[in-house]
Amino acid sequence: MRKVVIASLFVVVLVFCIDYFNIFTTLGIKINSLNAVFWEIFLNNGVVIALFYITYLHFDKRNIEKENNKRKTALIMLKNTYNFCNENIRLFNDKEYRANVAKKCDFDELICTEPIFLIYRNQPFENHDAILNFSKEGIITPHEYETYLDIESKYKNYINYAISLYDNYSAVILIRDPLKSNLNTALKYITERLN
Repeated sequence: MRKVVIASLFVVVLVFCIDYFNIFTTLGIKINSLNAVFWEIFLNNGVVIALFYITYLHFDKRNIEKENNKRKTALIMLKNTYNFCNENIRLFNDKEYRANVAKKCDFDELICTEPIFLIYRNQPFENHDAILNFSKEGIITPHEYETYLDIESKYKNYINYAISLYDNYSAVILIRDPLKSNLNTALKYITERLN
């Protein structure tokens, strides 16, 4: 942007000097054969183009910054969601913790309506609507959103089994390990994009 301003000033000073020192006459060029209207239109259009270019650069730079900020915000939300999932998985590795959670559950209700199940299943995904909007706007890629949905599905399945089979955790490990692997891969991917 600074280069455009300097170039524009240089052209204005150059034209002024050519006119003031009457350079064309000293070079033997007949001034009366030059079309003043042409040069006036040429210079006016040059100024308009330079102003447009400067304005475009300024606003385009701001828009790029806004898009980068949205992207970082979306990635931070994904990262926090995945970290929350990892933290809950760590908590559910403890047999006592699983037993305490299971005691609070009403196993006569359906899993999809039981409040304790719902809390643990949905807690990490409280920003689901915002992440969906980021996906719709193209701020996060389809691959990133697909990974998010896959982790959400596997995590909710894991919570269902971790609470339901709290005393038989060896069966739950078969669900937990692929989930942890996916979470670690997704977190590594996001960390690389944020740095």
